[in-house]
Amino acid sequence: MFCVGGHLNERKFTHRQRHHTILPSKDKLTHLLVIRHHNRSCHASLSTLFPFISRNYNIQVARRLVCSIFSQCMVCKRQQAKTSKQLMEQLPNQRLTPGAVFQAVGTDFAGPLYFKLGPSRYRTPMKAYMCIFICLSGKAGHLELVSELSSEAFLACLR
Repeated sequence: MFCVGGHLNERKFTHRQRHHTILPSKDKLTHLLVIRHHNRSCHASLSTLFPFISRNYNIQVARRLVCSIFSQCMVCKRQQAKTSKQLMEQLPNQRLTPGAVFQAVGTDFAGPLYFKLGPSRYRTPMKAYMCIFICLSGKAGHLELVSELSSEAFLACLR
């Protein structure tokens, strides 16, 4: 390590600020020093960390070293991660044009639902499904109980 002489003797700076320490960029000590300053500055950005280091040290090819430490830091990678954008499908025309209630509907099934019929104590559970009709032009909904998942049962429910 060497110290650089300076012309800042008249100012009220510390000895370290007047005489910067020259450090090679490929040295392990330099690497650990930059990591220490990076962690102490709470993973500050390059524009914040670089002047903080160059205030006391003169590192050869310092910007490249600081950038490589940023690229290796997992905390900085997580903070600068890009969020994925949600892809949205275009709305169908039935949702955009006004019309009568339940003129255009969307359907979905929920279930199975288990229930017991009859007044007796030893009832057997039966399986049923819920058919949901949603009006596309408004915010109306209708629920219908369906006995099975077949096209005949759905058409009977639709009628």
